[in-house]
Amino acid sequence: MTRRDAESLLIFKPVGCYVVRTCHTRPGYALTYRARDCCRHYRISATPTGLYFLDGLDHQAKNIEGLLEHFRTHPLNPLGETLTVAYPAPERRRR
Repeated sequence: MTRRDAESLLIFKPVGCYVVRTCHTRPGYALTYRARDCCRHYRISATPTGLYFLDGLDHQAKNIEGLLEHFRTHPLNPLGETLTVAYPAPERRRR
């Protein structure tokens, strides 16, 4: 799923709705969430010791689920936005 696909999925959803998708610019995953005025994107990275974090933010967790759980109760940004409901990425049609 591209950034634009994720934005199309979330643009009319409430603030905090999110999708975890495959990152298209490098191996791994990205988080796209619905912010107040747009959709925002974060790469999900791992430390050499295997802890996960969102690029640009300090919190680290043992797994991606724990990382997402943290940001359901702790803000992602100074506006106080948190994650709420996960939306699944649409499945690709098989040919």
